[in-house]
Amino acid sequence: NEYGPVMRQPNIRSLLNVRYLLTNVPPSESMALAETVSAPVTMVAGPARNATGSMVYLYEFPEANPPAWVASGAMKASDGDALATILDPRFNADMQRRVALIDTGSTLSAISDPSVVPPPSSITATVPRPQHGRILVDLSAPAQDGNVLIVSENFYPGWEATVDGRAVSPERVDYVLIGVPLTAGATQVELAFRSAPYETGKVITFAAVAI
Repeated sequence: NEYGPVMRQPNIRSLLNVRYLLTNVPPSESMALAETVSAPVTMVAGPARNATGSMVYLYEFPEANPPAWVASGAMKASDGDALATILDPRFNADMQRRVALIDTGSTLSAISDPSVVPPPSSITATVPRPQHGRILVDLSAPAQDGNVLIVSENFYPGWEATVDGRAVSPERVDYVLIGVPLTAGATQVELAFRSAPYETGKVITFAAVAI
């Protein structure tokens, strides 16, 4: 219970790109740790002292849990239904690559028959080291019309996206993540965060400090 559902459920770890666990549990108790998080973890670093002086260890989960992936299609769902779905263990990495859950008011093209789920996309999304407020995603093969790129980053107003240099509107998918609609042939997506309120607040802060 200490680690919560995020650490115990592989489907949640997959959605949130959780690959490592930093804890004060030593290797001698790694079997108990594995039972707690329901996964065979492997220690990759440690021991080391953190800022508070505690001895900590870094463990790695067995799943890849990439920072971005491509879903074959989109399916509309209310927030309540979307939350219930992503918390369901059956919504695993395979299902996450089949459908992106979008808001009922979304203008994206959605699967007409929810009982017919498409196969998972074979496209791999690669994210080079992200920069501050900027995420670049390369696709291993041209996208098909209706595909949705899902980036394991919290959706927030201010995110802007381009697909092969063409501006598109990112959407909130899978309840909290960023989704970018892809058109046929797309191979690269760039996300940038620009917040007008933040920029205004920064100017006011600097002006106040100067005064």
